[in-house]
Amino acid sequence: RKQREREEEGRRVADFKRETDAARKAQEAKERWERDELQREKERVRKEREEERRRKQELKERLEWDRKERLGEQQRAGTYVGDVVSVRRVADAAERPSVKKKAGADECHLQLRLPDGRKLQKQFKAGDRITDVYDHLQTVAPELIPFHVMTTFPKRTYEGADANVTLRDAGL
Repeated sequence: RKQREREEEGRRVADFKRETDAARKAQEAKERWERDELQREKERVRKEREEERRRKQELKERLEWDRKERLGEQQRAGTYVGDVVSVRRVADAAERPSVKKKAGADECHLQLRLPDGRKLQKQFKAGDRITDVYDHLQTVAPELIPFHVMTTFPKRTYEGADANVTLRDAGL
């Protein structure tokens, strides 16, 4: 009878080991599948990002090519006027409502906004001509040549004979 109980106990232990081994293997398989699934998802996201970067780069190249093509067409047609440099008057303390303006002030503070986004501030004499602004810009940013000077409001472009007017006469 003890022999039979031992054999029965041995079978139960063996069954328990088989069940725990099967459960452990199933758990390991599940964890392996989850790791693989996570790796596949990471790879899919990486490929999507790479594809998006590639599309953006192609778009940038296409836009740059189109810009150069338009520029070439304008230059061939003789309609290219160059980059725009925006000019606006910079208010100083003498122009604020709470302070009276000095009579006969001979200064003109200009803010020059370049096409690349840079902003330059420069003080000119009111008697200086817009051609002096052109000369200053040619020394500060020679890479912009050719360009033209334009006010923001009222919108007006100064080039050719218009550029010989003084800053005072131009209302700047």
